[in-house]
Amino acid sequence: MLSFDPLADCSILCAKNVEGVESMEISEHIVVLVTAGTEPEARQIAKSLVEKRLVACVNILPVSSLYMWEDELQEDHEVLMVIKSTSEVFREKLLVAIQDAHSYDVPEIIGMPIVLGSPDYLKWITSLPIRHMTRRFSTVS
Repeated sequence: MLSFDPLADCSILCAKNVEGVESMEISEHIVVLVTAGTEPEARQIAKSLVEKRLVACVNILPVSSLYMWEDELQEDHEVLMVIKSTSEVFREKLLVAIQDAHSYDVPEIIGMPIVLGSPDYLKWITSLPIRHMTRRFSTVS
């Protein structure tokens, strides 16, 4: 059985030779989906993540959710955060920051690689949170 952990090895191959899209062998850019119970909570979490420069952007959207919790069907109005960041930041700080700020016992925190995107937008995602990450991106003069 093959084991695949995109956040561990980030080996998602992006399309090559697509006009206007840079060819990339490794996807370091991710979208993280997180739901919250209220818009104020989502805004508080989002603001904290942006201010700490763990993420480039957070979109906040109202959603209806159906799910099983403690053997009962639940139907709730929630708020979905669509978060753009990098897999390195997710592994090193973002996951814990979301868990610490969240009111749910088991918050939805799902990271997915961005396979294709505007080169300028992807560069912008990378440029914002990277300043506090030193392991991979130190420069040599």
